[in-house]
Amino acid sequence: MADWNKENGWQFRVANTLTYKWKAGTKHSFDAMIGQELVNSGSEANYMKGKYFDTSMSVDRIFSNMGLNSGSTGSSIISSTQSAETKMASFFGRFNYRFADRYLFTLTMRADGSSKFAKGNRWGYFPAAAFAWRINDEEFMGNTKDWLSNLKLRLSYGEAGNNRIGNTLYKQSYKSYSGSKYYGVGDTQNPYYTANSLLPNPDLKWETTITRNVGLDFGLWDERLTGTVDLYYNSTKDLLIQSPIVAPGYTLKQENVGETSNKGIEFTVNGNILRGKDYSLSVNANISFNKNRVEALSKGLTEQSYNSGVFGTDIQSTYEYLVRVGEPLGLIYGYVTDGYYTTDDFSAYDAGTDSYTLNKDVPTNGLVQWVRPGSLKLKDLDGDGKITASGDRTIIGKTQPKFTGGFGLNATYKGFDFSAIFNFVYGNKIYNADKMVTSQTYTSTTNFSNLRSFMNSGNRYTYINGAGEIVKDLATLKAMNETGDNVKKYWSPISLGDRTPILHSWVIEDGSFLRLQNMTLGYTIPSTFTKKFACSQLRLYCTLNNVFCITNYNGYDPEVNSPARSSSSSGVMPGIDFSAYPKSFSWTAGVNITF
Repeated sequence: MADWNKENGWQFRVANTLTYKWKAGTKHSFDAMIGQELVNSGSEANYMKGKYFDTSMSVDRIFSNMGLNSGSTGSSIISSTQSAETKMASFFGRFNYRFADRYLFTLTMRADGSSKFAKGNRWGYFPAAAFAWRINDEEFMGNTKDWLSNLKLRLSYGEAGNNRIGNTLYKQSYKSYSGSKYYGVGDTQNPYYTANSLLPNPDLKWETTITRNVGLDFGLWDERLTGTVDLYYNSTKDLLIQSPIVAPGYTLKQENVGETSNKGIEFTVNGNILRGKDYSLSVNANISFNKNRVEALSKGLTEQSYNSGVFGTDIQSTYEYLVRVGEPLGLIYGYVTDGYYTTDDFSAYDAGTDSYTLNKDVPTNGLVQWVRPGSLKLKDLDGDGKITASGDRTIIGKTQPKFTGGFGLNATYKGFDFSAIFNFVYGNKIYNADKMVTSQTYTSTTNFSNLRSFMNSGNRYTYINGAGEIVKDLATLKAMNETGDNVKKYWSPISLGDRTPILHSWVIEDGSFLRLQNMTLGYTIPSTFTKKFACSQLRLYCTLNNVFCITNYNGYDPEVNSPARSSSSSGVMPGIDFSAYPKSFSWTAGVNITF
């Protein structure tokens, strides 16, 4: 067998800028810049595979004559792909004006044209403006110079475009299959073509993000304490998202869908606590409060549902996320866990029909494989006596955190230096899909083969007694699972069936954490010694990464955001933990040498 694979990719970029600076008097200064950029990129690939060559052929001869295989069915594969070229043309400009280095104005403009959109929608125009005022330089602030070293007010507005989609989604494209040919025109074999799986959309246009910011920078006591406060309101309109559709031959369509916004406040502070001849200590901290909101959806919709793809179409009730106007992104939609059915929920067991009779005030659950003691129990939110997708699902988690931030410290003493960086997140929820998979016999060839340790026989409801016999009567099941030291924490995993995963609140967990992200200890050898070796500085150091993480999350790592099955809509379904690779602990030791 011989395999031959060739891939080529290219990118050409031409960029030019022209800047001019001038002054008018002693207080007025200006600078202007104009520029353009052209980018062209593409790729192609060729693949050939041949089998059943004569054993006498050399390697060079085989690759020079790939067609000399046996000619039998499946003995050769030839394929090639060529991506549509991506072309981008940009023109931009910037103008700055300063008055007495106290008032600063900036205006910018950018025009981008992309081949990813149809004619009429290819160009996007993105202006921006900024203003800054050094308040502490004003005459009326003269009596603050002893303690106020910096005070600057900032205002800004800007627009930016996004075109990160496929190259030809605005027009119909086809795939050619040359490996399997059929007889056609002229009684000869011809390749056949299939349409792209996405319905073309000629109305696609640039996604636009608008940023608005008001900030204040301050410095106290000769910059001993510095910090910033920022208020922002950012919005993104015409979001480029693939939406499910119902159309012959198509399941998805790339669209400009709705609008989202983020508003909040950020604080940053830096403090030089100690400053001496051979020692120092400084700390820094930041915290951000952000409120995310869906402002609008396409075509007047107020709500749209999405399937993460974790379980394909096996998931009961088909979708797990909602995008709802007036709410943040990342709404997890499912059932509310209510433990498991106990023997007190049933009035009788009929051995003849092998069935249990539920009490009249206990809701039945048609989503599980069977309803018996030990089966998963869900809350009947609408009170109709049965668990249904239309009446008993609700928002069971919001993946947006209440606040995020970090803090760190830097210290030196003589030749030693030390630094540590922490980061934290609070108030977000995680959809622990791994926990969901490993708490039932999902797609397992043998029962219990994929269960995690928390679903061991001592924790889960069981129907087998110490003698290995199957128990079904209510009294014995109660003694085995619901009394004294035998009370079981979880339901029976086999009650859910093989391919019937149910999203319920038990798998939604708090994702808050505090992590020591980085820690470094170093030592610089005195220069009086290193100069003997023509070395002006020699520093030894060791750095630890991901040192520890404090969290109540039961998964491997709370800092997750799995693009479930490479879903094209993962941006509206954050906070999924599905086979995500956790951050690992690592260390690095090294030497910095300066000659």
